[in-house]
Amino acid sequence: HRPSSTFELYTVEDFQMMRDTYIQYVDRSYKFDDPVPPTEGYSLHVKGTPQPYYAKKQHVADGGQRGLYASRDIHKGELVHNGTKSDVSFPNANAYRRFLFGLPKREMGCDVTEWTWTQQQGENGPLKLMTGFTISILINEGRTDEDVNVLPESDVSPLFYSTRDIQKGEELLTTYETLYDAEHGAVGLM
Repeated sequence: HRPSSTFELYTVEDFQMMRDTYIQYVDRSYKFDDPVPPTEGYSLHVKGTPQPYYAKKQHVADGGQRGLYASRDIHKGELVHNGTKSDVSFPNANAYRRFLFGLPKREMGCDVTEWTWTQQQGENGPLKLMTGFTISILINEGRTDEDVNVLPESDVSPLFYSTRDIQKGEELLTTYETLYDAEHGAVGLM
């Protein structure tokens, strides 16, 4: 791991490098055509309208992590994230490896390994390796259950909703351990 002081927010160019590498090594037909820049997220509801959060880097004294913060008040039960519009999957472990080793910057590979999870595609669907190429990937984990304010509908759902009212400027936090597993062996990475 890198020291947290080196965690910078990704630029449009950084996200574009990751997207280009995905197209080159994983899926040549994939289209990233959302008008919202990846540094602002993606179109959540109406094409061109980003989701209700922004990315911010904390001060080094506060840990220096990157995270997501509410850009406006968010009401309990409101859709905050739709993974079907931002997440990508890898067909197999070899495609994932080709992608990682094809990334033009070494630190991108480190970030992607931290931003990768396995997720079952629907109730009876296959288990897939997943990641994302927008700021939505920066949602952090709450330290306690009380910290968590955003959760998916179920452990197979890509739709995340607010679990309570969230004030503008408040960090969006979820839980990793009870959501998506990191069953890397089940998808051929171990």
